[in-house]
Amino acid sequence: LTVYVAHSKIHLVSYPIIQLFQIFCELKMSLERVKHLDLYKLFSIDRNADEKSIKRSYRKLSRSCHPDKHPDKDTVELFHQLSDAIEVLTVKEYKKNYDQIWDAKQLKKEKDEKLDKNRKKFKEKLKQTEALHNDKELDA
Repeated sequence: LTVYVAHSKIHLVSYPIIQLFQIFCELKMSLERVKHLDLYKLFSIDRNADEKSIKRSYRKLSRSCHPDKHPDKDTVELFHQLSDAIEVLTVKEYKKNYDQIWDAKQLKKEKDEKLDKNRKKFKEKLKQTEALHNDKELDA
């Protein structure tokens, strides 16, 4: 039995159950580490990109920020983000979970922006009303 995880094959028959559990936990952690990032923007790909273009983009980006070539702290962090991102985007279940999380965040962001606009309008009306009320008090 073979499972494809990220960019490598895992032959389940050759792994004891504890190692399979560790692999599963590592994948789950990858999703947790990158769920706040826009992975499609990170890879400069379309959301509907196929696995081949995702891997192509990963290889291109990972070469440019590999820790062996660029030991800079920022590039090392970017490389680790890319490694986690490729795992999330190439495992269908995690990609689906990531997309659901990202969609919910985008909806919340849009809703918050709309509420902020409404709050600003309300605040402006309130200031105008208070200013009118204060002017009337001064005249009286």
